[in-house]
Amino acid sequence: SLNGTASYKNDILTLTQFSAKSGDKTLQGTAVYKDDTATLNQFTATMGQDTFAGNAVYKNNVVTINPLRANVRGTVLAGQVQANLANKVPYVVAALAAKTLDVNAMTGKPKSKPSNGGGGGGGSSSGGGKKASAGWSNEKIDFSPLRTINGKVNLNAEQLIYDQVKLSPVTLQATLEGGKLNATLSKFQIYGGSGNAAIAVDASGKTPAQRVKLSLANFDAFPFLRDAADFERLEGRGTVSMDLSGH
Repeated sequence: SLNGTASYKNDILTLTQFSAKSGDKTLQGTAVYKDDTATLNQFTATMGQDTFAGNAVYKNNVVTINPLRANVRGTVLAGQVQANLANKVPYVVAALAAKTLDVNAMTGKPKSKPSNGGGGGGGSSSGGGKKASAGWSNEKIDFSPLRTINGKVNLNAEQLIYDQVKLSPVTLQATLEGGKLNATLSKFQIYGGSGNAAIAVDASGKTPAQRVKLSLANFDAFPFLRDAADFERLEGRGTVSMDLSGH
């Protein structure tokens, strides 16, 4: 459905205060088409439970949204996005900021149960003392979406939450080209310490390859291990250095 007021004068098409709806998607704003340029002013859009607002311009196969404000499953993002649609694989450049980046909410993944204070070692026990399954999946990871888009993303957040672990502040820089993803988290603070992380995924060939490099220094071991692994038997300062690769 589409509702609004349209006018055409001096080769300018204007759609004033329109509202459009298709299924669970809605769009509202004022649109102007002039000199092969389409402008969408002060728009608001919804896609299911997610909302977006800002100003958009489309010209020469390039879409620019600046400013952009989005609420994705409770996580508020602000910044700007530009997408070049001239080629078969679009190229997207985004610069975004958030107060709290809740990965659990954005991906729809529930948090693991918090520690029960019993000093467990990361798994519950069943009859006979055998640990219950930790819930790992044997399903293959589908990396094919990495070949459907190219681009660069810069994301800053005052705090990042993944499962029960909290990092603050964080700066994420990521590039994606031809199915090859490189992402870094630089100089973040973690439980009184500091850390750096880098992730690389090469999905350009038949068999994807991955590499993860992580270094954490001088963190408070007790709250970190409690939140990361429900382990409450160590106290002190910790250091972790990890370099893993696989395919």
